[in-house]
Amino acid sequence: MSATLRKLYPGKGGERTAYRYVPLEQLTKPRNGALDCYLNRYWVVTDEGALLFRGVSPQCNPNEAIAHRLKPEWARVEFIPVAFLTHECEL
Repeated sequence: MSATLRKLYPGKGGERTAYRYVPLEQLTKPRNGALDCYLNRYWVVTDEGALLFRGVSPQCNPNEAIAHRLKPEWARVEFIPVAFLTHECEL
C-alpha cells in the first residue's frame, strides 16, 4: 500500500484492511512491461479515488450489477474505460 493510501487506511482492523488500494491515475496510464488491459469495466472505487483489489483480484466486472455486489458499503462503483495492470505471470 502506498504511503498516501496508508494514511487514508491506517490498518486499524476491520473490513478495509482486507483490500489493496491502487490509485486510479496509476492504472489508467500505459507504461512499459507486461500489462493486462481491462476495457469497459465497472470498478469498485474509494471516495479517495483508489481502485480496490482483494488479494490480487481486481474488484471489477463488465456487468454493473455484479460490480455493485462486490462493493463494500463504504465504496462506490465507477465505469472506467481502460485500466492497465501489471501482468503477474509465472514461467
